[in-house]
Formats: sequence, C-alpha cells, structure tokens
Amino acid sequence: MLLSSAFIRKLQHARSAEPRLTKWQSAAVVLAVGGVLALWLFWTATWPIPRGRDNRNHAAPFLTAAFPDRPLTADFAKSNTAPVAAVFHVIRRGRPDKAAKAIAFAGEQEFGFASPYVIDRLESRDPRLRTVSRRFLQKMSGVDLGPRASDWKSWWRNPPRSILGIVTVRYNSFHFAIPVTALVVGAVVLTINRRRQADFAERLGALLLLVGWFLLILTLGLHLVGGFETCTWGEAQIAYYSDHGIVLGLEDARSGGFGLWLLLVAAWLVGPFAAVLLWECLPDSSAKDACKSGRG
Repeated sequence: MLLSSAFIRKLQHARSAEPRLTKWQSAAVVLAVGGVLALWLFWTATWPIPRGRDNRNHAAPFLTAAFPDRPLTADFAKSNTAPVAAVFHVIRRGRPDKAAKAIAFAGEQEFGFASPYVIDRLESRDPRLRTVSRRFLQKMSGVDLGPRASDWKSWWRNPPRSILGIVTVRYNSFHFAIPVTALVVGAVVLTINRRRQADFAERLGALLLLVGWFLLILTLGLHLVGGFETCTWGEAQIAYYSDHGIVLGLEDARSGGFGLWLLLVAAWLVGPFAAVLLWECLPDSSAKDACKSGRG
C-alpha cells in the first residue's frame, strides 16, 4: 500500500512539475531523439535486396506460358501476390528445368525474396540449375560468393550494406543496433542522473528509452511478422507471407501473422510500465524505503 501511494505521488509530481530546460538543452534533446528516429527510418527504407514490387503483375503471364496445363482462375490471375508465391513454389519444388525457368524469370523481375529458395537449388545435381541459381544470387547481391550454399545462406540471413561507400555493415545487425543503442544510452543516462536529478538528463534518458523501446518493437515486427495468405494453383496449396503486396516468402519466411503483432503490441504497452515499477524499486532514498515498507 505504501509502495502504491509513493508511486502515485511521484507520478503526480512529475505531471505537475514545470520543465526547466534551457533553449539549448531542449534543442539537444530534440536533436538526439530526432536523430535516432531519422536514422532508423532511413535504414528501414534502404533494404539492400530488390523487392520486385513494380514487376509483380508479370508473374501471372509467366505461369500461363510456362504451365499451360494449369489454367489460372480469375481471382488468382488478378492477385498481386498469389502468382508471385506460385513462382517461389516452382523455384523450391519444381523439376530442374521448370525451376531454372522460374529462377531466370525471378531474376529478370528482381524478386529478391525468392533468394532462400534459389540458394537451396545450388545443391542440385543439375548443372544448369546451379548455374542459373548462382547467376540470380549474383544479381540480387551484387557480389559472387561462390558455389557453396552455406556462404549464400549467411548472406541472406544478414545482408551486407555499404554506408556512404566508406564502411560495410550487416543490414539486420545495424537495424537492431539503432533501437538497442538508444535503450542502452537512455538507461545509462538515467542511472548516472539518479542522484543528481538534473532535468536535462532525466528528459533525455526517458525519451531515448521510450523511442528505443518503440523502435525495437517495430523492428521485431518488420523482421518477424507478415500477412499470412494461402492460394491454390492447380493441385498445389501454397501458403505464404506478404506485406503491402510484396511476397516475403513461403510459409517458412516469417514467424507469425496478426497474432504475433498483437503480442508485440502487448509487449510495447507492458514494457514501459514494468520499467517504471522496476525503477521505483531501485535502491534510492524514498523509493528504497517505500519498497521495503511494501514488502513488509
């Protein structure tokens, strides 16, 4: 009861307290937090592998020409995603001659998300299929990593990307590093400032924590979540993930759909509240006494 009362009093005090930041301190907070947001938005928009968004309507005519024995239904042919998913399916499961044609077509249309299924075809016994697969991967990556599938799998898991032509970093690692760094810096600033109680440090640390946590949840969502869809093509039942009309891959491409988004949203809501409670219970003057009294 005492813990709850102390916590409520502190929240009320925080709401009523007037900010005492100078003009330059306010500008520094805005610059730091805005810089994190701008960097994350820029990096998110520069995925280094082609998506083929503008070429997705070409998939239905390709399937009609390559598989005349599998007529397309009207809904299937008009879909932006189902024909592309069918091309991915042919790449993964089709006979070597059909898969080679599908890979060559995917390369022409820059369907970069077909890469993991093309990589598996590098282990085929068919030399033409291996050659076409390697050519596709060279086009998607801009480099030649050789004939081994293991090297290309490492590339796909964490594609390299150049920053201003000066340094090369791994895209996924840097994508997560942005919000994690904001979280760590925010926590360090607040911890150092815990006894000094400087308004500038408190405001900066709290905002970095909030922004970092928010961006971390968004980053997890972008990497793990997709819209789950299914389609029927001939006798094949194809399950796949998509996002805004782009096929992200087949059923193994993402960890979940809408349910996983809800779980991440719940984590986003609960996380800051749990952090505040933990912060209140850290050993520090009145908060420390309140925690002891609450346990008693």
